[in-house]
Amino acid sequence: MCSPRLLFGMRPLNVPSDLRRHNLLHDESIMELMDRPTWAEWLQVAGVTGIDPDAGTHFSDSALVHAAVVDGVGVAIASIPLVEAEVAAGRLVVPFDIIIRRTQAYYLVVPQAVADRPIVNVFRQWLLSEAAQVAEK
Repeated sequence: MCSPRLLFGMRPLNVPSDLRRHNLLHDESIMELMDRPTWAEWLQVAGVTGIDPDAGTHFSDSALVHAAVVDGVGVAIASIPLVEAEVAAGRLVVPFDIIIRRTQAYYLVVPQAVADRPIVNVFRQWLLSEAAQVAEK
């Protein structure tokens, strides 16, 4: 993801190899989540060589990565569901349609004593519906 100003600026992002002229932003806020895509993986999937995947600015706070991207400081890898509102509002753009699918999972855990309550079932059905919509994208 990046700022629209960056995408269409003096050094436009037309093809993935154009990233060599841009600052790669790294979110290192949760190092335990090593299942999150890295620039090395993304560049390999994109077929881009000659770019140091560790170069760029490293952040220990994901909010700072987000602010830097919006301000046009560089390009970052992000989870689409987490930035789709910003993309819809025009504050961010996804310059390339290269997606790395991960094997992470989420679980809804409910105490047995309340599992059959109607409100829990309504919430469960809503959550599954939302997850299905995200999976379709």
